[in-house]
Amino acid sequence: MRILYVNEAEADAYLLGALREAGHVVEVAADKSDGPVMAAEHDFDAVVLDWSRPSEAWARRFADRATTLVMICSRGVARERVEVLRAGVDVCFVRPFAFAELEARLQALRRHGSPAAKACLDFELAAAQRTITRGGNEIELSAVEFRMLQHLAEHAGEVVAIPTLRSVAWGDDIEPAAEPVHRCAARLRRKLASLGARTSIEATFGHGYALRPIPANP
Repeated sequence: MRILYVNEAEADAYLLGALREAGHVVEVAADKSDGPVMAAEHDFDAVVLDWSRPSEAWARRFADRATTLVMICSRGVARERVEVLRAGVDVCFVRPFAFAELEARLQALRRHGSPAAKACLDFELAAAQRTITRGGNEIELSAVEFRMLQHLAEHAGEVVAIPTLRSVAWGDDIEPAAEPVHRCAARLRRKLASLGARTSIEATFGHGYALRPIPANP
């Protein structure tokens, strides 16, 4: 997932490291006032608000901006947590909490969210034959291409980080370079286009790739 992290005071270095280690692409707002602007201008899968106490006002500023909105607080009473949940927050954590639970909640919210993104997959993947099929037309994929496209399809609509794609497609033995991922993404993009798929692989510069529907012509 591509996540925007916005903190009220000091960033939680452990949390940021854990999110990135889990394969997420995390961008940090330099100042909390930059958060709403970044959320409005970029396509994030989730926003994580790291506040001292649950803030209904700040929750409302992001409620319409993100697929998933998470608030993490250092303290807070039940009434305050209820208020932010009603204001649009999907889940509210109070420290201390287990990162594994946060990651599981993010994945659960992803599964139940963005049905439109998953509906955009207008092709079929056959693992046994390593083929992609649409409208009776079929194209063979290499093992690397199949693994990469399958992973993007499983996370349709999300930006998947380049290191994650590299590991999924080639394993952990490949040299840590982005170029093989870029070349594979280009080949897959051409193959999808040759099938007339209404889905393409979009690049997010410096971060990774996402499988998303091609915008309809006005």
